[in-house]
Amino acid sequence: MPDQVEKQEVDLDGGPSNPPVVFSDQTNNGQEYIKEYIKEYIKEDIKEYIKEDIKEDIKEDIKEDIKSDDLPVNQPPPISPDPPELGDLDKEEPLPQCIVQKVDISVTKVWIGPGTSSVTVALYAGGEPTGKILELCAANCWRGRFCGLIKYDPLTGRAVDYTVVENKITGYSSKVTGNIDCGFTLTNTNNDTVDIPVNKVWIGPEMDLVTITLYADSVATNKTLELSSANCWKDSFTDLRKYHAVTGKPIVYTLVETEIKGYSSKLTGSVDCGFTLTNTKDDTIDIPVTKVWIGPAKDSVNVTLYADSVATNKKLELTAAKCWKDSFTGLKKYDAVTGNLISYTVLETETQGYSSLVTGSMASGFTLTNTCDETVEIPVNKVWIGPAKDSVSVILYADGLATSKTLELSAENCWKGKFIGLRKYDILTGRPIIYSIVEKKIPEYTSVVIGSVACGFTLTNTFKIPLTTNVKAIKVWITGPGEDPFKRPEVSLQLYQNDKIYGQAVVLKNRTYSYVWKGLPEFDEKDKPYSYRVEEINVPKDYTMSVSSVGNIYTITNKWTGSYAPHKPFTPKPYTPRPTPSRVSYRPSLPRTGSDASALYLGFIALAAGVRLLTSDRKKKRVKRN
Repeated sequence: MPDQVEKQEVDLDGGPSNPPVVFSDQTNNGQEYIKEYIKEYIKEDIKEYIKEDIKEDIKEDIKEDIKSDDLPVNQPPPISPDPPELGDLDKEEPLPQCIVQKVDISVTKVWIGPGTSSVTVALYAGGEPTGKILELCAANCWRGRFCGLIKYDPLTGRAVDYTVVENKITGYSSKVTGNIDCGFTLTNTNNDTVDIPVNKVWIGPEMDLVTITLYADSVATNKTLELSSANCWKDSFTDLRKYHAVTGKPIVYTLVETEIKGYSSKLTGSVDCGFTLTNTKDDTIDIPVTKVWIGPAKDSVNVTLYADSVATNKKLELTAAKCWKDSFTGLKKYDAVTGNLISYTVLETETQGYSSLVTGSMASGFTLTNTCDETVEIPVNKVWIGPAKDSVSVILYADGLATSKTLELSAENCWKGKFIGLRKYDILTGRPIIYSIVEKKIPEYTSVVIGSVACGFTLTNTFKIPLTTNVKAIKVWITGPGEDPFKRPEVSLQLYQNDKIYGQAVVLKNRTYSYVWKGLPEFDEKDKPYSYRVEEINVPKDYTMSVSSVGNIYTITNKWTGSYAPHKPFTPKPYTPRPTPSRVSYRPSLPRTGSDASALYLGFIALAAGVRLLTSDRKKKRVKRN
């Protein structure tokens, strides 16, 4: 590179209008010389000034200002040591050439926060406005340049101190960085702050307190909150910068709480609305479901789970392959919004022809009972064999148990009726119900039921001839010595039916030794046989009473227990023999001894007669029954 001389400023002291002049030799490096600059500022005024006032002084000044020791090493002097003659200034010869340095200053706008549509930037020189301005906006990418600025002050020769100032923007703080060489950067920072309220919600039992840490752009800050029941589980982060100081973008704030064992944490909300931290107890439950069919089972049923009466998307399909059992598993125990225990129920898809009943609970499980709604009708017909009564009542029985359903049959409805709307299947067992009918008991009639549920029932009432029986009482006296066997006290005998008094008492007077109660009913209304007995109700003095029986023959024995009377001697009558008949028949006679022999004999005869009578009655009854 050809040698060149560093530009050298020379103060001509020509007055305030004279700029610094830079002289340079004319080398071969192609450096341009500015003649126009000299002509514009010096012209005729400087010529006259040099001629009249400085003359020789300018030579000395130039010599003093331009010294070889101010030049770079090994560089030739920029000008000739001999200044031009004054007389040469009038000539049109080339003047000493000078160069004025200029600079360009770039300006960049940076927004911390949302920017305005544009800003105006003014250029200042030495703290004074120059009148030069730039308008920066998004269209020019917030960049501009002040061009062609004089680098050195023409008066002092020092570098001009350029600065930039922008118009003030409300809500923003402004910061200027940079210099003339690198350019200036104007940074506008939005001063907005935000407050972030924080609310704590518990789904399940509450803990004592929780600690919340604030995160800014996913980085933990040193700001924390402690929430507890003392502050109603609410607090706020306050005076937080809204925009990032470096990027200018809105800061994304989030929250993280200290982990709580046994709880899951969920963060909802935003910086604008505030955040809600929901802690949910991780408890879950399983709910078993069982299907019961009352009637024929279908192929399958679908069961939907409801939470607090709202259908969920959880369903079960129950089939015979699963034994009509399954479970809802892993269900949340607490409501995610209210924190209350969730009330779970189940509902199945409707099965046509069946009614559904849900029993059970979340703890024990639910049982879905589907009952076939099929019903049956049972016609009833009444037939009389014998005289008909005014009406009869027929009671419906289900599986052997009386129901509340009855029919009243009479001549008005032609002795016909019908039980209608009867369930076909038992609601507990699911088996077909076995229906039967029973009519209220009609005295003197037997009742026979024939038929079935499908064909109907026929009730036949047949008049029955009442069966009767006889009860006989035999009186036996066991007297003491000296008693007249033909004189006995009066006694009263009472008949009892099923241990209850039946009819009036019978009085046996002297020499009456038996009594027969005839035509007594043998069976009650339920065809149960009656039991009969006979008792003496006024036992004579000095006698005891005992009763023995054989069948319906009762022997009442009175035995004397008194003291013996003096024995009277017996004087026999004179004996007169009878004439002997042609045909002799021997008939022994009992001797009259005055003792109990005659009474015993009579009792034996009566007992034999009673047994014969009873046997005869039994035979007659068998014949009638057959």
